[in-house]
Amino acid sequence: MKDEINPSSLKTFTTIAYRCLNLKREARPRMTEVVSTLETALYYQESIQSPPIPLRDISPGDAAGPIEVRVVRRWIPPETEIECWYLFVDRNRDAIQVVADLRDVEHFNAIITLQSCYRVTNYICESCRYIGKVVPHCAIIRIGKAATFLQILDDGFPSHYFNFVTYENLRARLNKRQLLTDYVGKVEIESITDSLIQSDKNCLKIKLLQDPSGEVIEATLSGEVATLFDKDALMHSTVIAALTSMKVVENEGALQLTSTSATHIYVDPNIEQAKAIAAKFQGENTAIERSMSGNKDNESERNRATLAELLEKIPKHHTGTRFTCIASITKINKRRSWYYKGCTECLKKLKPRGDIMACADHGDILKPRYMYCVNVTITDDTKSASAIFFDEAMTSLLQTECINMVVDQGYKDPNIIPEPLHSMIRQTRIFQLELAIPIFKSSARFIINQVFQTTLPTTITLSTAPALSPSTPSSKSTRVKRKLPRSQDTDDDTAKLKKEKPKKSTRIVKRLKTL
Repeated sequence: MKDEINPSSLKTFTTIAYRCLNLKREARPRMTEVVSTLETALYYQESIQSPPIPLRDISPGDAAGPIEVRVVRRWIPPETEIECWYLFVDRNRDAIQVVADLRDVEHFNAIITLQSCYRVTNYICESCRYIGKVVPHCAIIRIGKAATFLQILDDGFPSHYFNFVTYENLRARLNKRQLLTDYVGKVEIESITDSLIQSDKNCLKIKLLQDPSGEVIEATLSGEVATLFDKDALMHSTVIAALTSMKVVENEGALQLTSTSATHIYVDPNIEQAKAIAAKFQGENTAIERSMSGNKDNESERNRATLAELLEKIPKHHTGTRFTCIASITKINKRRSWYYKGCTECLKKLKPRGDIMACADHGDILKPRYMYCVNVTITDDTKSASAIFFDEAMTSLLQTECINMVVDQGYKDPNIIPEPLHSMIRQTRIFQLELAIPIFKSSARFIINQVFQTTLPTTITLSTAPALSPSTPSSKSTRVKRKLPRSQDTDDDTAKLKKEKPKKSTRIVKRLKTL
């Protein structure tokens, strides 16, 4: 190859070449696989002469020129139940909706993976639909079994697609034939409620705020999207949520957002809009020092308070502030698991997908990261409160990483508390913690960030007044004896016994007469 080589072609060619050089005969590919792979490499190389068509240039009825895209979303509208929808995004950050017949879903599940990148040909361009429209494009793409998907390198494709609307522009979206709405804001966590709309549908209501002095809008998430919402992420201080494909409605004059089948939720997405909103809220509370010093001695004494004082504080007024408290673990919650398997990229809790654990943002994770997540009760001289130890804090307390506890020491059951954790009970420590915003009544009140040693006694218990036992007067020191009350029956019985009992002298005379 004298000229430029396509990176995908080079990777495909070198991969099959190395397999052919394997010393073990059975590990080498068959000739049919070699030929097929070389044809794919040739296709990649020839594609240099036919650059991909930008999605923005596609119109209804156009020829199916090659497009290069990332598959970022997939959903099945319950209104029709005959179609499966995808969202494609290209390097220019433009997006287009893609529709396939639901009867072909198994075919496409085998060749399309979310967050993967493909070169797509042999599709059909149609006019867009007004119902369920998630992107501002005049066309949609229809794919069938004739469509070709060749996986390509991930070079320059965005991971997500958003078309956010500000609060001021929401009213223009009330028309049901308009676009569905993408919205981003800070979650007002204390407003979250869990309820049931119907017996088989979960409902999660949240309130979003784009500016500290702006308007709050309520968003209702129902159905599967509510159950997939990562509530664990809400334990952190400032949570920015991006909601896609929401429907704008009006209730008693107030604008609200409701989820649709196309809605996806992204918690703390790595995008500029989310970072800008988070920055607006960072300056809300300046009364308490927030910067963490590199001096460990200073950290162990920073914002010292008792549990009673901390429980009086309002969490949202102290977002990001770290306090220290001298306390001890008095109980470990056995109803909650003590570790979880996390994503190696974002550390979020993995969910089972067949035989493999998967992350909603990063796909299948073959080697998950074991993470501590221990729910406890901590106690000092003033109060007791629920708290949660995440991985870094518990590792510093146990001096053992979670993977060693699970794999090396054999504590594989997440529902059985290991003995090393029990040994930490009633050991006095200095806990560096944040105020958690409880979602439910049973949620932890504090998040433990670090643990420091202390020279105080090894145990701390709630201080209570000692119980006073009634004093018994000494018989030697008592000068006046109190007469016990006697009943009339008791006096009569005593007199009768005295009458019947013969005198001692009489008994002696009777005995002498018998001799």
